[in-house]
Amino acid sequence: LEGALKLCKLCYSRLSKGGTLILLTPNASNPLATHSIYSDLTHKIGAFTEISISQLLRLAGFNRVIVNNVKTFGLRDKKFIKMLIKAVATIIVYVTWMLIKLFYILNGGTPPKVVSQDLLAIAIKE
Repeated sequence: LEGALKLCKLCYSRLSKGGTLILLTPNASNPLATHSIYSDLTHKIGAFTEISISQLLRLAGFNRVIVNNVKTFGLRDKKFIKMLIKAVATIIVYVTWMLIKLFYILNGGTPPKVVSQDLLAIAIKE
């Protein structure tokens, strides 16, 4: 965590006003994140949630932080079978996340807004 904060502070110091830092990291709110973390030896601190990555970037000095889902399924393939598989996969992912959000709500928690396996954090130096 100290290394991540040090890196973000260094990026902040090197950026000009209006400069943008873009980070892509495993999303700890996603049940599949552990696969991303533990299948890659370079991940030493684990994954971030939309809240923790925002906190990290704000501690580094960024006052404008945007965190988004990373779209993993697209419908741009021209082959019908691939399009059909991707459409079904998209529906399955959507339904699964609706159930997970319901689980959060039923247990008194707030469901995450960013649910993709990875999250995209955009920090702007103002």
